[in-house]
Order: sequence, then structure tokens, then C-alpha cells
Amino acid sequence: MTFRTPRLAAALLAGLPLGAVAGGFQNLPPSAYALGLAGAVTATSRDASCAWFNPGALGMLDSANVSIGLTALSVRRAFRSSTTNQTARTAADPAYAPYLYVALPVDLARRLMVALAVNSPFGYDTKWPADWQGRALVRESRIRTLFVQPTAAYRVSDKFSIGAGVVFAGADLRVDRTIGEFADAAAQYEASGNGIGWNVGVKGRAGDAVAFGLAYRSAVKVKMTNGTATFSGVPASQAFRFPVGAAFGTTVQLPWQLTAGISNAVTEKLQLNFSFELSGWSAYDSLNIVYTDQVRPTERGGRRYDDAMAFRVGADYQYSAVLALRAGVYYDESPVRDQNITADLPDANVLGACAGVGYRLGRHLQLDAAYTFGASATRNSVNNPTALGVPAIAGQFRHLQHGGALNVSYQF
Repeated sequence: MTFRTPRLAAALLAGLPLGAVAGGFQNLPPSAYALGLAGAVTATSRDASCAWFNPGALGMLDSANVSIGLTALSVRRAFRSSTTNQTARTAADPAYAPYLYVALPVDLARRLMVALAVNSPFGYDTKWPADWQGRALVRESRIRTLFVQPTAAYRVSDKFSIGAGVVFAGADLRVDRTIGEFADAAAQYEASGNGIGWNVGVKGRAGDAVAFGLAYRSAVKVKMTNGTATFSGVPASQAFRFPVGAAFGTTVQLPWQLTAGISNAVTEKLQLNFSFELSGWSAYDSLNIVYTDQVRPTERGGRRYDDAMAFRVGADYQYSAVLALRAGVYYDESPVRDQNITADLPDANVLGACAGVGYRLGRHLQLDAAYTFGASATRNSVNNPTALGVPAIAGQFRHLQHGGALNVSYQF
């Protein structure tokens, strides 16, 4: 991420984690309230976080609100080789992602709201053992993101509101692998960049009990022009092929997303929510390392993702005046085609469950917490790279994931 201030952006991104819990490398819903409902919040307006999930829902807030919190996620991936019958597992270190939402009314009638959302919606960090079978493909691969989204919304009537925002996005990339044609050689790639996007949304009511929401977030193309490749352990006779500090550029395409949701207050205490998501992962076609001045041949990494769907259902039960209980389930479709499974992100369809609680501490303060667990389907992989000295790997990938979120909200 640069935003014309590369050092500041790099420092901010250095504090961000990586997870990838949803299709592709989308992170956990950045809100404890939303996570407790499995992300089914497109048609809700509970706190300032709605500025992120649906800008139109922001218009239904009628007071200033601040929400700050943290998500934590642990993903454990496993690869069982069909040639050696050995199993390699990634590190399962938890990753932490902070988020912040602030919403303020502008006019006396409180029809016009402005907000700021700061979070990390995409990312992954895959760390395989240093000596695993696919080390010439990848030992470590990560992408981190930081989104800053100013938003405005207007309540047209008591039953309809609209909103829109601008997204300033930054990302950084790191890849570590061995150089297959040499016994002890390795390569590390690092780069960062930024991009701009936008989002829009609407929320409406059909009577007192039913609400609906529709939101669209544009794709963001993050151009990284400041990349550096570092090579080590290369024999002196071949060093001319691997220049020190080789400069490169690359592009990471983050997907557009369309969400639609409905919320139904079944009783005074029970609310049921449903959200459907369609994510435009087909834009993520490749991840190529293009060297400046052609000091090395371009290293091409085909992705060729497909668009993917997700279905989310959540229930919010107001147990008492101060305690709310939440639960949800989700099914997240992977955008990765069978023929394009890669060891850096061996994604698969995921079925998950969530649970959460909300506790009101007085008139203005709200505490929310949530937990989620998900299991992936098994993916068969036959990776046949063409690079010199990089062996093909064949086997099965799968993963388990669990995580949580905690946040505090204050309503003025």
C-alpha cells in the first residue's frame, strides 16, 4: 500500500494479519456482531459497521456511533502426498485484524450520515515446513490489505435509505520459495501498492418487521511497482541469472462483490437474517512477477479464478434487556478451479457455524463477542510447473479454521 506515502503505508500494513476464511482470500467479517450472525447483516443497521457491509443501511442510524474491535483467525492446512503418503501441515499461528467504524449525523433532522470504515477485508498467510515436498513452489506466501472507506448515506424516508463510499485500498505481498534447480538456493519476493474503488447500497423496509438490503463493492486493482526479489545460495557460476535486488512489478486484483439480504423480526425478541453474496473473483486471473528492464524472464503464476457464491443465515435473539444471543451458518464456495489449485492458497468450499453474544453495559455502551468454526472440502491437486528443477506434486489439500471477534460500541 502506498497512497503516495510508501513508508507510512508499509508501517500500517506491517501490523495487519492474514487469514483467508471465506472464498478466495476474503477474511472474517470485520465485526463481532456480524460474525455472530455468520455475516448475514446486509439488511441490518445495528451500529457504525453497517457503513462497510451496506452503505445504504448507514442512513437508518439516527445517532453518532463508534465501534472498535479485533478479529482473530487460525487456519491449519494439510497436504497428503499421493506419491510419498506423507502429510505436511502449515503453521496455525493465529492472525489478528483490528477494525474501526465511526458514524456521525450531519444535519439536525439526522437524515444525512457520514462514516469512516477502516479494516482488512482480504489476506492470507500460508507457511509450509521449510523441507516439505512443494518447497520449490512455495514455503511462505502472504497478501495483506488495508481498506479505508469514507461513506455518506441519506435517509430518503422512514422506510428507505441510500449510501455510497470511496475505498482507498493498499496491499503488500511476500513470497518465499526454494530455487528448485539448486540444492540450497532460495528466492524471496516483496512488493506493495495501492488502488481505489467504491461501493453503493440501499436499505428498505416492507412494513415494521421486514427489511431488505442490496450493496455493491467494486473491484480494486492494486498495482505494485516497487517489488524487490532477493536470491540467496545461488552458485557463483549462475549468479548472473539472479541479479541482486532485482526490481519487479505485479498486480493483485481484488474482487467486486454484490450482496443481497433480508431481515425478518419474527417476534419482538427474535430476528432472522439471510444474505447472499456473489464475488467477482474471475478478475484474479494471474499473479505475475514482471522484472524491470527484463533483467530476468517474467515468472507467470496462473490463477484463473471463477466467480463464487456464499450463503449466510443468522438468528439474533434478545434474551433480556441487556443480553442478546446469536448464531449462524454459512456456505462459502471456492473460486479456485480444480486444475488451478496452488500450494500458496489451496482453497476449497467451506461449511461453517458461528455463535455470538451481545451485552449492553448501560445506555450507551455495547460489548459483542463471536466465535466461528469451519471445515473445507478435500481438493485433489496435480501441480505441473514448467520451471527448471521444480518437481510436480500430486495429492490432497484440506483445511480447518476457527476464529473469533471482540468489539465494543458506543452510541452517543
